[in-house]
Amino acid sequence: MEFHFPIKSTIDARRSARSFRMEPVAQDVIDAVKDFAGTMPVPFDHSVEIRFFHADPTKTLYSFMKSPPDNVAFLAKTDTISITNVEICF
Repeated sequence: MEFHFPIKSTIDARRSARSFRMEPVAQDVIDAVKDFAGTMPVPFDHSVEIRFFHADPTKTLYSFMKSPPDNVAFLAKTDTISITNVEICF
């Protein structure tokens, strides 16, 4: 599939995860984002795991918004010392 947007600049320009359309993301777009995420250089030693998952869009997040159907999470084991040494926040 041909993408009508550049993935990297779209990610760089993103301002809020609370602003989204309540529609599924096409699998080929998810695959392209997975490929991009797998090649991102990280300027420090890490053990970050990136997970893509589906959620029930009828469930409420916090008290004011519904869950989007497609999601991504960045997971890392940290401790207090590690958190204080990180200069880049996601």
